[in-house]
Amino acid sequence: MVSPRNHSHRKLGRSNEKVHLFPLTNGTILYVMTLKTLEKAIQMLKPEEQRKFLRDLPALIRLSKEDLARLKAAEKSFSFWNNPEDSVYDHL
Repeated sequence: MVSPRNHSHRKLGRSNEKVHLFPLTNGTILYVMTLKTLEKAIQMLKPEEQRKFLRDLPALIRLSKEDLARLKAAEKSFSFWNNPEDSVYDHL
């Protein structure tokens, strides 16, 4: 059971973003961070570490091989959005 009173936080690198640590009853520590904090942490990785993270990400989020295959197959159907007219939306 996670208890808000039993958690602590640490700063990530030089930023003001915090990572919250929740000790679970089974001895595991749950790390909780905002999406922005996660993005900053990934950006701080070396390129080869980023590639390893991306390779391992489906397993980390427990995405099945079948679902990953479906997502990869679906990517082709969105290729019509790769055009200069829609580039304004690429950074949203």
